[in-house]
Amino acid sequence: MAAGSFQVRFAAPSAGFGLTARALADFANDLRVKAGAGEAQILIPIDQAEELFGVADPDEARRFLEILSQALSESLPFMAVMAMRSDFLGRLQSAAALTARFEEFSLGPMPARRIPQIIQGPAKVAGVNVEEAFVQQAARDAATEDALPLLAFALRELSDRSSSKLLSLDGYKALGDEKAGLTPLENAVRKAADAVLAEAKPANDELMALREAFVPAMVRVNDDGQYVRRPARLDSLPVKSRSLLKRLENARLLSRPKNDAGSVEVAHEALLRKWPLLRSWLDEEREFLIGKQQLEQDLRDWEQASYGDKAGALLTGLKLTRARGWLVDHPMRLTAQELSSFASARSMLRPDARPSSWPRER
Repeated sequence: MAAGSFQVRFAAPSAGFGLTARALADFANDLRVKAGAGEAQILIPIDQAEELFGVADPDEARRFLEILSQALSESLPFMAVMAMRSDFLGRLQSAAALTARFEEFSLGPMPARRIPQIIQGPAKVAGVNVEEAFVQQAARDAATEDALPLLAFALRELSDRSSSKLLSLDGYKALGDEKAGLTPLENAVRKAADAVLAEAKPANDELMALREAFVPAMVRVNDDGQYVRRPARLDSLPVKSRSLLKRLENARLLSRPKNDAGSVEVAHEALLRKWPLLRSWLDEEREFLIGKQQLEQDLRDWEQASYGDKAGALLTGLKLTRARGWLVDHPMRLTAQELSSFASARSMLRPDARPSSWPRER
């Protein structure tokens, strides 16, 4: 079946439950016929499902979960495996559009004993010699949750720097910074980011635009108080930041999902912690990041409330005062949806609570 045919069947937002269910049944039948397996179960793999609650348009995300719920009904032969960050699990559990039952499985970090295989196996295929001392040191450094992508990044850096087909302990140690207490895995991304700025020589307004790109669109604070990445729509980021963002992408510090070229995200969360420039920006904006996330949740609650309950879901007290300040001082840091929600809510505010000036929607 052509991709366009599938989109016609399921993309129409006005399609009712019965219409979508019939389309799903027809789609399942087409897949079975094509595979010559009339009784086969059909697996739907879903990766990076956290994007449903970040970069995805809220209406599209809701429609996706509605269709998924219908696909997983007992009358249809579909089953799904969804991978997502554990800190988004609460959002999935509370998603009203997802009515299908599901089981949760937590995946722990890769056992440290397997890390040498990750280094030696590909190196053997590529004809690259690897010092055993380097393998053991890298394995020790990689005993953290986000170390595997950093290990891949460091190996690529070592390969690019080496004039011979040898990965040595000395070359690996050269990526680190003992004075700063950073392992080669942690420091590799910092050095790469500093090199990007040193080569670009950005003007101050370009640096400020880069700061506005990261805060708040590309970073959030999780429940453990740590800075973590979140995908952002590239067209929502400052125009003057695009050149530096592209350079960071070329340096493999940012990534663009293959199935969504319009979004961008931090490739390695160590960058948020170990790049001094970015970390200083985040620390200065920490209160705003946390407050902005709370504002996003408050707006979701307000939008989901029934009309009779909306007045009780309005911002009050400190939250309202803080939101007023952001509306005046940082309107470009608020999404069009947030500005629209405020515009819809202002008519319901008490006269004494309504700001004297509301920014217009972008």
